Amino acid sequence: MSITRKATFGAETNSAARLDLFGGGVNPPTIAEIAKSGQRSYQHEGSAFGRTFTAGAVRSCCAIRHGSVQTLGRLPIVTVSVGYTPLSVLWVPEAGELRLMAGFEENTKAYRYPIAAASDEFFAQAPTAWKIAGIAAKIDGSAGYVSFYLEGRKLLTWSGDTRIFAPETTTPLSTINGVYWFGDEGNVIFTGTYSPTGVWGAGTLVDDLTIDALTDADAVDAMPPYYALLWTTAAQDGAVTQWTKVGADTNAEAVGDSPHDGDTSYVATATDGKVDQYIPAALDLAGYRPEFVTVIAVGKRASLEAAENQVSLGVWVDSTPGLAAPQYLPADWGEIEATFAAQPDASPWDAEGITALRIGLQSVIE
Repeated sequence: MSITRKATFGAETNSAARLDLFGGGVNPPTIAEIAKSGQRSYQHEGSAFGRTFTAGAVRSCCAIRHGSVQTLGRLPIVTVSVGYTPLSVLWVPEAGELRLMAGFEENTKAYRYPIAAASDEFFAQAPTAWKIAGIAAKIDGSAGYVSFYLEGRKLLTWSGDTRIFAPETTTPLSTINGVYWFGDEGNVIFTGTYSPTGVWGAGTLVDDLTIDALTDADAVDAMPPYYALLWTTAAQDGAVTQWTKVGADTNAEAVGDSPHDGDTSYVATATDGKVDQYIPAALDLAGYRPEFVTVIAVGKRASLEAAENQVSLGVWVDSTPGLAAPQYLPADWGEIEATFAAQPDASPWDAEGITALRIGLQSVIE
């Protein structure tokens, strides 16, 4: 029994590195100074916002805002990739419909629509307002489901044998390879058999996007939970500062810049087991109940000889540590992240835990 967070996306870090983008869209995407929570969101200009991974069942929820359409046609709202074949919820504004397109009819290139279309009444009635959307999907030969939710309403649902076919194939596919929101039609379809039609306009935004992979025990056809993402940065040094600061007066100052300044200021170490702790800037949790903490770090390895060296991201609450599995640093500046579903003592996150939170990292030198 396990729910694994595969992605937590917001634009407050001014970064697109935590997204997998496809096709000829803008990469990195434009970051808009408007958001459901926080200060910024990702603005669609051709790319799809999501991540590649492998799972049998998924859920994903986010805040979406579609302020304009550049070109009428079929417009993907969300796509679940199954064996790199699209299972997409499409908006067809000229028909006033939402459609579920599930790959192709067996052994043909004909698009497959396994259920009747739904009215776009709730999707289209307020195109300048933020709406909470969700997709829940389990790809299975008998107990599968795919449901699209909007503002708590289940607008499309398909159950039973939800396996799909790639074009001109007879073997059904069941492994999910990723989840992607928006995108132009040609950018989220991997087969090359589509001709792009509809194009989202620049007023289309994504914020507070989460993606979870589920095991069978957790796979439930229900509205995925929406999480408002609150972002903060390292503001002060914690009790332990064992990494060497470069270009800054304190270790926290060296790592707390957003967006990061690369080689201008950073911390470094070539010794195993060295820990740096930071006190994050305070968050206003009024009206919020914390459930997850995701720590994000931007870094790179110092040389080819350091390619095997790793970093464990961590959280500390009242000196009790919680360290994630070590991760390799990229050759050039890039992001690593770790999500903590509970406090280091295994208790659920609460306001007191967030107030006492320290974040940081530990070196793992081979």
